[in-house]
Formats: sequence, C-alpha cells, structure tokens
Amino acid sequence: MVNHMELIDKVREQISTLADRAQDASRQGAAKLADLQTRRRAESLLRELGAVVYAQNRGEKDLDAPAEIERLVTSLKSLEAEGVVIDIRRMESDPEVIDPDGQFGLDDV
Repeated sequence: MVNHMELIDKVREQISTLADRAQDASRQGAAKLADLQTRRRAESLLRELGAVVYAQNRGEKDLDAPAEIERLVTSLKSLEAEGVVIDIRRMESDPEVIDPDGQFGLDDV
C-alpha cells in the first residue's frame, strides 16, 4: 500500500509541475503576442504618417493633414512612453519588420 501512495504522490507532483510549465508558457506566449501587436501598431502608425507626409509633399491639398500628422505623432510618442522602441532604421533595412499584408505566423510569436 505504501508503494501505491508514493506512486500517487509522484504523479500528483508531476501533474503540478506540468501545469506550472503550461501556465508559464501561456504567459510567455501572451506577452510575445502583445509585444508583436504593439510593434505592428507602431509600424502601421509610421506607414500612415509616411503616407500623409508624402501626400503633402506631392502637393495634395488635405486640410486635415496637419491634424492627422499630430494625431499620428502623438500616438507614436505614446507608444514610446510605454517602452516601445521605434527604430526606423531597422524597419527600413529589415523587410520582415514591415509586412504589407499584415500577416504573421507562429514564428513571429
């Protein structure tokens, strides 16, 4: 009977360990996903900002352009204040960073 109880205790311990590992993996995955979504948001804001500035430089008359630029810059500054690093040079040189389709897979998480 003692061996049976020891076996049950070992199984419970292993189940507890596996559950802890699963929770840790889940937390890490959620954090990576949140980071990825935040980076995608920053990249989207930069693309929008670039499009507005480009349209302005082409001579397109958009009375809302200054307000739109201010909104986009404020949003980017807000992300930076939250600790998001916005590295434009990296985005220019790394085609994986800016994906025009906005697609990402499990490798990105």
